Amino acid sequence: MELNTAIELINHKSLPRLAKSVWADIGCGSGLFTQALASLLVPGSKIYAIDQNAEALNKIHRPKDMVVEKIQSDFVHDELNLHDLDGIVMANSIHFVRDKVSFINKMSK
Repeated sequence: MELNTAIELINHKSLPRLAKSVWADIGCGSGLFTQALASLLVPGSKIYAIDQNAEALNKIHRPKDMVVEKIQSDFVHDELNLHDLDGIVMANSIHFVRDKVSFINKMSK
């Protein structure tokens, strides 16, 4: 998938356009949707890029004027300790979650 396609898939009127925000890209892989999200958020916003594959995380480009914190973690089983998120992107990773309802409840705390 190309970056422009990823941007089109997540570009929505509900994305914050006027203030910095904090997001998580869970199961981010090498960061295609991290980059797409970064292109849509206000400069100075923060994205937690979370994946269990350290090699994939190392491929993530840090966009200018954006904070990207890379976290190596098994997002299904590990406690992520993310607070005050404005949103979560799970482009493909939700398919790997067996108990989706419990996972969503865990993330909404």
